[in-house]
Formats: sequence, C-alpha cells, structure tokens
Amino acid sequence: MNPKNLAVLALLTIVLVAAALLVSRPRSTDTPKAVDTGESVTMLPGVAEKVPGVTSIEMKDSTRTLTFRRADAKSPWTLGDKHNYPALADRVNTVLGTVANLRIAQEKTSKPERYAMIGVDEPDKPGSTGKLITLKDAGGGVVASIIVGNSAEAGAPDPVSRNRSAFYARKAGDAQSYLVFGSLTPETDAMQWIERTVLQLDRSRIRSVTVTRHEDPAADDAAKAGTFELFRESEKDVNFALRGLPPGRELKEPAVVDAPVSVVGYVLIDDVRPLAEVDFAKSDPAGPVLPDAAATPFSRATVRYSTFDGLVVTAKVTRKDAKYWVTFDAAFDEKEVVPAPATPTPQTPEAPAPTSRKSAEDVKKEATDLTTKLAGWAYAISETNAKQLATRLSDLLQPVKPTGPEPVGPLPTTPQENLLVPLQPTPAPTPEPTPEPK
Repeated sequence: MNPKNLAVLALLTIVLVAAALLVSRPRSTDTPKAVDTGESVTMLPGVAEKVPGVTSIEMKDSTRTLTFRRADAKSPWTLGDKHNYPALADRVNTVLGTVANLRIAQEKTSKPERYAMIGVDEPDKPGSTGKLITLKDAGGGVVASIIVGNSAEAGAPDPVSRNRSAFYARKAGDAQSYLVFGSLTPETDAMQWIERTVLQLDRSRIRSVTVTRHEDPAADDAAKAGTFELFRESEKDVNFALRGLPPGRELKEPAVVDAPVSVVGYVLIDDVRPLAEVDFAKSDPAGPVLPDAAATPFSRATVRYSTFDGLVVTAKVTRKDAKYWVTFDAAFDEKEVVPAPATPTPQTPEAPAPTSRKSAEDVKKEATDLTTKLAGWAYAISETNAKQLATRLSDLLQPVKPTGPEPVGPLPTTPQENLLVPLQPTPAPTPEPTPEPK
C-alpha cells in the first residue's frame, strides 16, 4: 500500500473514532436543547382537549393557596377562598388557556439542587419562589399540575405568536424543567382576582342624598340632627344645597357637601363577606375620640341616593372587626323621575337644552343588574370613605362664633407691663443736707 493510501486510511480511522466517541458520550441533563422554531412542541400533550372538563384551579406558593371553582365550562369562575365570590373570568381563563397550551422553547436543568436558580422548586420547600398550579376535573382528578418559575426571554420567538416572552416551568413530580413560551403570574392574593370597583354612580345624575346617622344622641341643636338632605333642583346646578339649613348657620364652602355625594362615584373595596356575616343593625365602637378632633366620630349610617332618572341606591355602613363595611341596594322608583327639560324651539329660545337621560327601561335594567351583582354581599371600604358616607351635618357647617365681648388674657402683674396704665413719673431723689462747719 502506497503512502497516499495509508494517509487516507489513517484520516478515515480518526474520523470514525471521533464519531464513535461523540455518540457514546452521555449527554448532560443541563445542556440546553433548542426547539425547532418552525414546530410547536407542547409541554402538556392532551391537556388542551380536557379544558372544558376543568372545574377547579389551585394556585399555591410558599405561604398561601388559592382555589377557583366553576360548575362547568359555561359557568362563571368563583373564589372559594372568598365565599365563592365571582372572580375575574377573563383573567382566570387566561391562566387556564396558558397552562393548557404551553409550548417548549428549551430544555433546562433536571437537577433538583439547581431548581432554585430558575424558581421551579416545590412551594413547600423553605425559601421556595415556585408557584404550583393544578387543574382538576369535576371528580377531583388532576388534569395537569406544573410549577411556574422565574420569567425569562426565549432565544428565538414563539413559532405561533412570534413573542419572545417566556418563563421556566416544570411538571409537578418530573425532574426535567423547561423554558416555555408565554407569560404567567400565579398571584395568590385573592383580592387581585376580584373586580374591586363595585359601584360607579356618576355625580351628574344624582338629584338628592339623604344621610341618616343612627348612633348620634338626641340633641336640641339642629346642626347635630341625625338626618339631613342635600339636593339639586336640576342637572345644571353645579353644587348641592342643604335642605333646612339651621338658622344663623352657613356651609364651610359650597363644595364641602360633596363628601357624601362623590364617594359613590368610585367605590373601591378591600375585602368581601356574605351579608349574613355583617350585622348592619349594630356597630363596633370606633375607639376614643380626641376632644379637639376636627370631625365627629363615626356612626353607623344609612345613605339614600336618588337620581334624576329614577335610580335609587341605598347604602348602609357600619364597623365590625376593625373594618368598615358597606352594603348596597338598588331599585327604580318612578316617583323620583324628574321630567327632562323641554327641547328649545324658535318660539321658546330661552328654554334649556335637553339633558341626556336614561329611559325608564334602561334604569330598570341597571337596577336589576346592580342588585344581581351587589345583593347578598358586604364590602370592606377605607375608613375615609366610610366617614364620608356617614358625614354629620355639623361637619359641613361653619363653627358657631361666640357671642359677647372677646375674652382678654390675664392682666400684667406690674404697672410697667400694663400699657393701659400710665406710668407715674419717678420722683427726684431728695438731696442730703450739707453738714454745717464746726
């Protein structure tokens, strides 16, 4: 065999040996394996088809567990941890859809000691930041269960959405973790899954507000009356007036009466309970009040709001377990409807322009919708909003000016300090007599 053939044979041998070594070498479980961006590799095969049968979603972190429930695919999601109060359906369905359709961007570690680096360790483990999401069917069977880790960014975009957003995840019970496409934040604070704005009553619609404080002692002073009414004659009036202003008294300023009016423009809640758990016929004591406090102490109250188009909303507010609670009732009252201003004509050019009003049918539907949403629930609100609802009439009025001469302070102790007493001239000292010479 000539030298040339020997060289070719030697080179071929080296190539074959190298290939054999490469094939036989064990693959590291931490070596990232990129997914072909032209494909869609599902992390949880078959789960998407089972979504209609999912009736429970559990989210668990190191401190809390949150459970969502529904009767079937057509029923609304509710929060089991908040007495089955309605949950934000769109947000819950987004979590369900994201988990069921996860696509793998890259394989990651399968070593438990490295899970904490990407946040996919078990929530029960001390110091864990992993969030466990479990989907269950009506029989309690587990449809899927994954641990959601840290957010990241995929090296290549999602082959479906072209989005690079990603996070780390691992099937519960499996060693292998993945970088998956998408974005998911399993928040376990129940109030983050509730529509916290429960009522928005536009101030421009409100015609009258009647405040009744139930715990104020009887008083002869009209400014301390337990009930008072604020009103507007028409929508054109900017400010509300006080019906039956006590003689000799004045409002602090025209806008001060907005305290019990504007509070229902945006009612934001901090907690929710079934109505049966909060007794609005009594109130826990609010604690001591300083004698020089700027406002009167809180009192259990009922506030009735009436609009120009006949909507009546009644709020009751009380204090229980160091929180302030409110409940609402809505109805349509035809007697409260104020006729809309006449449309101006060439013959009556001075007539006011018509005001946009809801029809009676629309207001009836609005009242029904509000009742369906709010009836049977008590909502925790801020102390500030509770005191605005339970405003006392005297808090809206200028303080009473004292009658009689203005008091004066103590007189100076010496004439020199009292400017009202003229100083007496100091007598000249008497000269001593000159002694006679001896």
